[in-house]
Amino acid sequence: MSPSPQERKYVVIGKGKTGSAVLQTLGSSRLAGVFSRTSPIQDSDLATLKNASAAIVFVPAEGLRAVLPALLEAKIPTVCGTTGLVWDSGLREELLEKNIPWIVGSNFSPGMNLFFLIAKLIDQNRAFLGSPDLKIRELHHTQKKDSPSGTALKLNQFLGGGNVIQSEREGDHPGLHELKVHCPHESLTIVHEAQDRRLFAQGAVYAAEKLLPNLAPGLHEFETLLQQSLIHQLKEAP
Repeated sequence: MSPSPQERKYVVIGKGKTGSAVLQTLGSSRLAGVFSRTSPIQDSDLATLKNASAAIVFVPAEGLRAVLPALLEAKIPTVCGTTGLVWDSGLREELLEKNIPWIVGSNFSPGMNLFFLIAKLIDQNRAFLGSPDLKIRELHHTQKKDSPSGTALKLNQFLGGGNVIQSEREGDHPGLHELKVHCPHESLTIVHEAQDRRLFAQGAVYAAEKLLPNLAPGLHEFETLLQQSLIHQLKEAP
């Protein structure tokens, strides 16, 4: 019998800025294990991974490559916030073969995912808007390694690609993304600013608790799952 939602315990991999926020969001009673660069996964830890309900991973690309073999061997469902990485067909196929569901996301913020949906609508209606000029700006903390951010790249993808991305690094900023839409006779500016990293942690925990248990094996994008939910709600609205 599978554990009830209250009984589920999670492995957290990564104790950086967002990983630490995940630990705070879950609380010690819901942790099955915590691993990081200074406390790496050992062979003896595979039982811990196998017995956990899911893993929540926030590590850089090189960190994910290091823990990926253990995650796949343990066949643990996973929510992963690693950015700056191309999810290749090999991983997709292996997840299907091993019957493991994964959710990956460039940004686990509900507001930013609504932003993605708006960007998709803008791209689909370029002619209606008069073939606008689009510019993306992103601002993050100085320790962020990938530039442009994974969120900015995903935003550019929803806008059809090929748009200018301006990247800035300043202090300890948790993240700002801005889209300027310059039409022939009007302009539109959309801004999303994260104010606390707990926002991303809560989104990742939501994905692990509410979405992951009901998913078929394979690689699922958090952005796609939320867009499907938002569109469904619009269709159901009176």
